[in-house]
Amino acid sequence: MARFARFALGALAPLGLVACEAGSAPERAAPPPIHVELAGCAAMRREGGHPVCEVTPEQRTLRLWIKSESEIESESHGEAPPVRWRNRLLSPTIVSIGGGRLLTVELPSESEANREGSVDGSDLLEIPADPAGSRGGYRIQISAARGDPRLDRIQALRREGRLDEARAALPDPATLPEALRGRAAGLAARVDLAEGHLDAAIAGFQRAIVLHRRDGRSSDEVLDGFALAFALASFGRRFGEARAALASLEPALATWDEGRAQLGYYGAILDRDTGDVRAALRALAQSEREGARLGLVEPARAAGQARALLLGSLGRSGEAIAELDALLRELPAGAGPCLRAELLSNRGWTELAALDAAATGTPPTPELMAILERVVALRREACPLPAPLQNAEINLALASLLAGDVDSAARRIAAARLTAPTPLAVAAAWLLEVEARVALAQGRPRDALRAG
Repeated sequence: MARFARFALGALAPLGLVACEAGSAPERAAPPPIHVELAGCAAMRREGGHPVCEVTPEQRTLRLWIKSESEIESESHGEAPPVRWRNRLLSPTIVSIGGGRLLTVELPSESEANREGSVDGSDLLEIPADPAGSRGGYRIQISAARGDPRLDRIQALRREGRLDEARAALPDPATLPEALRGRAAGLAARVDLAEGHLDAAIAGFQRAIVLHRRDGRSSDEVLDGFALAFALASFGRRFGEARAALASLEPALATWDEGRAQLGYYGAILDRDTGDVRAALRALAQSEREGARLGLVEPARAAGQARALLLGSLGRSGEAIAELDALLRELPAGAGPCLRAELLSNRGWTELAALDAAATGTPPTPELMAILERVVALRREACPLPAPLQNAEINLALASLLAGDVDSAARRIAAARLTAPTPLAVAAAWLLEVEARVALAQGRPRDALRAG
């Protein structure tokens, strides 16, 4: 929502009636501010009312997008303003994008900076103001990240789908620094959500957000706020609460530019699930633009997947499949199995849903069956998250049914039933529908009625 400044009438003077003291020199106008957006920090927090960018020994590449003041400048590849850290001049790479210039800088390691004697007691990253007064400057405090190896391990276990190990590794909050207790609560909530404990997950995210706000941990607050909104909307169908959760993040988003670039994606999920497809597509496009100008890959990939699924639901399956195939081609060779499984699942589902909706009796192609089988294999072996595994089994059951292999479809439905129940109501209904269709194909109409 736009903010409008309010002025008291008495504060405004008519033009031409503001007098200067005789003989006094006119005040020099302040230079126009420079608009900078920052990405690449391991975390962002607020300290003493000011933003602080946390970096780690491994994560020291920062990106600064500087909005151009004119269309001519936005097309220019000329010199960028100087960037300094600890009074040391850095050498950025420069790319023109999104009506501005993206500067990428590498902070020297602590040992290198100390060895070269560049430390002057200040950890500020600065773009000095132009001496000629054409523009203002920019500065932000850089600090070592606050972390705990126990929490890093839990995050890795969760992303690999090893939920039992992740839960067992959760530390006693009393053994953590106060500033990291919110992060531990957020991790525990993610494990709860992955295991299907929706109420516990929602309560955990809400508790984590309160702690992050207390400690000024802006990026952690935003990430857990996004997760809370997603859980409320996609799992709980509680759309009003989800929108309120996103709206409450506005103060934290003012500190974390990367979060603002991702906000459109979560808004789009809400728009999609409440039936406003046009608004969802606009929000996804905005998220892609804002992410691209900061050099972010994940928001663009997530937006591309969401848009493809939307297009598929509108009957534009050819466009959707083409977009998902492009995302798969662009996936790095070292991408994790969970990410690969997610993309393959969406690719397979888009083609499967179109085939099912056509109702022509055309069986799935061998290529489609191979995609769906690979998703099940990845979900069972490399990324064993319960809800996505159950969904993969249901999709393969439907594909087997469309191929005329009723026995295989029945085995897949039985396997889906053995998987932990998904907290996603739509997926649970989908399981019942496919189960009913399998029963009907087996000549068990009463069982089909009970399942459906």
